[in-house]
Amino acid sequence: MGAEELADAAGLDVDDAAMAARRKKGKLSVGAASRPFVKAAQLEFFGRVRDYGLVNASNIATWRKPRPQHWYDVGIGDNRGQISLMVNSRKKIVTALFWINHDKDLYAQLLAQREAIESDLGFALEWDDKPERKASKLVISRHGDFLDEAQSQELVEWLVTMGDGFARVLPKYL
Repeated sequence: MGAEELADAAGLDVDDAAMAARRKKGKLSVGAASRPFVKAAQLEFFGRVRDYGLVNASNIATWRKPRPQHWYDVGIGDNRGQISLMVNSRKKIVTALFWINHDKDLYAQLLAQREAIESDLGFALEWDDKPERKASKLVISRHGDFLDEAQSQELVEWLVTMGDGFARVLPKYL
């Protein structure tokens, strides 16, 4: 016996709109249903990033154990900033960035040396001051779906190369 039949047998008045809202509320969204899959894929992907980085990134001393999240942080020996390697499964973008937390003076110091930094890196960066926030960042992104096996190894290599470039160049300017 269904809920509506049970309510009818008990002599209760059931509001159809309320029943429809309850049914809708009980269903998982597509995003929520796929979340465990994406988290597991992020963990596996960043495990591969770590493994590749341990062998191929000579400027990064420590690769921590990855977690099931969309970013993987790497220290460069200066607590004013860190390298973050990121994936976005919705926008299909991967990003390497240098995150500066609570130090607008450091951002200004780096920005004043922008041409030299980008020349040493061998690529242009997006410089994001985040004027309304305490943090700032230097970013490079590219299109790519880390969930696509045909692309994922190339994205692993790209992220490690970009992160290693940040670790090679930025300490000279800090």
